[in-house]
Amino acid sequence: MRISELEQLSGLSRDTIRYYERIGLLASPPRSDNGYRSYEAHTVDILKFIKMAQQIGFSLDQMREALPHLSQPPERCEELLTAMLEKRQEIIQRIADEKARLALLDKLMQKFLGEQSQTAYMDEKKCQLQQNADQDVSALCKLMHASKLC
Repeated sequence: MRISELEQLSGLSRDTIRYYERIGLLASPPRSDNGYRSYEAHTVDILKFIKMAQQIGFSLDQMREALPHLSQPPERCEELLTAMLEKRQEIIQRIADEKARLALLDKLMQKFLGEQSQTAYMDEKKCQLQQNADQDVSALCKLMHASKLC
């Protein structure tokens, strides 16, 4: 498939795809006689994995280390699972840190808005944020279910 089709199927720009090739995250595809890149179908799955891993918070270097394991038998995914568990712990710690910051911010807001005004303001914002989070989780679950990388 050509880069335009890969771009459409992966949701990534051709510049991003070419960048991943340049840094060695994605293998350079063979070229046809006219010089066009010719990608294999499984490249879409690799790009979706990279995109999802970035959303979770993995760096490009961490993905470079993980990608070779994805083409091996499922039992080789243990290292990847370990990395995901470590990332999960990092996120939990960041959440705890952010909750502490949020509590401090709430105290400051209470001084400015008063107890009742603050509650009404926060409930409205919480509802909007929850709807966005539900959509993000739903999309991630669909992607994980559709991907057969590991």
